[in-house]
Amino acid sequence: MTTPIETDRIATRYRRDGFLYPLSAMTEDEALEYRYRIEAFRAANPTGRPFGQVVKSKSHLLSRAVLEIVHRPAILDAVEVALGP
Repeated sequence: MTTPIETDRIATRYRRDGFLYPLSAMTEDEALEYRYRIEAFRAANPTGRPFGQVVKSKSHLLSRAVLEIVHRPAILDAVEVALGP
């Protein structure tokens, strides 16, 4: 749980920089597993469109791995701290 001072510091950094870095949202092994799954999705090319077009918008609807990443508690918590509830 972040303290009010930490929350203010995080929100200020986000407003100033436009991003939060570093953010520990998963272990290195978990990150590698997601990488492999996303690379497999890319290789399968289920939409038939160039990959850059696929991932521009709503890629979480096409890839279960992306959906899992965007719902990770550490990521959701950081977004809530930066942007508010």
